[in-house]
Amino acid sequence: AWRDLWTDLIKHALPEQGPQTETTNQRGYLEMDGVMICGDHTASAYIEGAISSGKQTAASIIKSL
Repeated sequence: AWRDLWTDLIKHALPEQGPQTETTNQRGYLEMDGVMICGDHTASAYIEGAISSGKQTAASIIKSL
């Protein structure tokens, strides 16, 4: 039997990603001045976005070698 010890409600913990917002970056990463930038802020604002962004960035770097 589990019981909740504490719950924190954090307003605005994630950026707006409703239907009206711009679509996510299809590549999953950004490239600025030869530097590749990955993270949830370049894909979707969830842990899945951070992981997939890192994987896509790594794949792109490997492909370029």
